[in-house]
Formats: sequence, structure tokens, C-alpha cells
Amino acid sequence: VYAEAINADGQVARVQMKGPEAYVFTAECLLLLSARIAESEGPRGFTTPAQWLDRDIEEIEGVELKVERL
Repeated sequence: VYAEAINADGQVARVQMKGPEAYVFTAECLLLLSARIAESEGPRGFTTPAQWLDRDIEEIEGVELKVERL
């Protein structure tokens, strides 16, 4: 997966992520997210899975995450 964003000031951020097959990745994310929720480690109120996991997604076997701010 590749994503690039440019803000109003012209700052650029890029993210590249490689990981396991999509269904395996989804299942692994759900397991990791469920553990975080059960441990009550995370933000309160309305949140998204990304807010709970953040860079912890790298704990999933096979995930490689590269973040660049240019």
C-alpha cells in the first residue's frame, strides 16, 4: 500500500506498507485490536482502529511500514 499527502503549506508525507495476504492481515489486526480493547489501553470516546493501533501495526508478522516526512 502506498499513500502520499500534501498539506496547504506544501509539506509532503509518504507511507509505504507491505504485509501479509489481505484476509490474514485483517484477522491479525482484529486480534491485536481486541487485545488492546480488553486491556483498556487506548483512547477514550469515539475512535477508529487506526487510533487504537497506530504504529503497533508493525507487531503483526510480515508488516513493514515506512513513513517519510519531506
